[in-house]
Amino acid sequence: MRKALELSLSSEECGHALARIEEACARDFLALNLVGHGDTVQDVSWRPPPPLPPQHRVDSPPSSPSPPEKSARPVLATASLDGTVRLWCGDSGILLHVLRGHEDKVTDLLWSRDGAHLVSLSLDQTARVWRVAVDGSAACVRILSGHSGRATAAAIFLEAARDRDPGGGPGGGHLLATSSTDCTARIWRPFDGPASPASPAAAEVGVLAGHRQMVTCLDFCSRLGKLATASADNTFRLWERHGGRGEGGFACTQEVDWGSGAVNKCLFVAVGEKDLLVTSHFDVKFERSRVLVWDMGGAAGWADGKLVAHAMHFEGFGGKVTCLDAAAFAEDGSVLLAAGCSDGTVRVFDLASKGDVMFDLVDEHLPAVGSA
Repeated sequence: MRKALELSLSSEECGHALARIEEACARDFLALNLVGHGDTVQDVSWRPPPPLPPQHRVDSPPSSPSPPEKSARPVLATASLDGTVRLWCGDSGILLHVLRGHEDKVTDLLWSRDGAHLVSLSLDQTARVWRVAVDGSAACVRILSGHSGRATAAAIFLEAARDRDPGGGPGGGHLLATSSTDCTARIWRPFDGPASPASPAAAEVGVLAGHRQMVTCLDFCSRLGKLATASADNTFRLWERHGGRGEGGFACTQEVDWGSGAVNKCLFVAVGEKDLLVTSHFDVKFERSRVLVWDMGGAAGWADGKLVAHAMHFEGFGGKVTCLDAAAFAEDGSVLLAAGCSDGTVRVFDLASKGDVMFDLVDEHLPAVGSA
């Protein structure tokens, strides 16, 4: 075995050696190796931990006859282009259940916060709602088939009390929103009533129409009661609750076109008592992205009740921003926004400090020298 000092820095020897060391380190930290899908794994999602008792929460997701208990095993859901969803035990790696039924590739997963329901999106233009028991067994309770294009994103949120139908039967009072390539978003009530996969129409509440190209993403802010939809038509729309039953109880209050390219992601973020909307815009011509932050408080960036300017903007993305996530940390009061980009980088900004760049993880996700 050659010593490190004997390796040539001018050749690829060091790179190959480093790749082997990194591979060995990765094996040391590997807890589970889950094998079973027949194609690309497109999404992974852990079942959330058990919620607080209902008296301590006003926004816990719909309950089920068998909600997860504190002793429930950890469950990892995986979606694959092989058309299936698999549920795995997070302790042992044992396959608990294979969810079949989609007629095309499965692209996205979303758990309800109580872990009792799992939503899967597929290229077959449907979303399926699965009821998952404590032991990991599952059954399809709804097939949502109103879209004429594939679903691109989903969000679960609490239904306003005034919008509830007194004769609508039992349920947790939660709605599901889905966006699609058919230029619409749809609102569903899939958690109410008895399980009946064959009656999707009964679960549909309304259709949010108006975008001129595919709706790429959506998100809901529970404190404001606002729904945001992002679209490839270079705009994002804000929808607010109203007392009527049309359009799922929502009305479009404004459309924002900032001329920065297709809006492919949107995310509401709470910073203390302030609510922000983060949007990412992709310029196809120059293959670069901008991330804009909008103050939803009605003061900064607003005029005559309309959103006219962003509060912060982040540049320097050499590709499409593919994912956004944010987390608040009580220790120092920071609210960190992470943005992943197709150029292999991740940038992290502190929204509580006027968008200071905390980390710029350049090249961290680019292929290592000598790796496959």
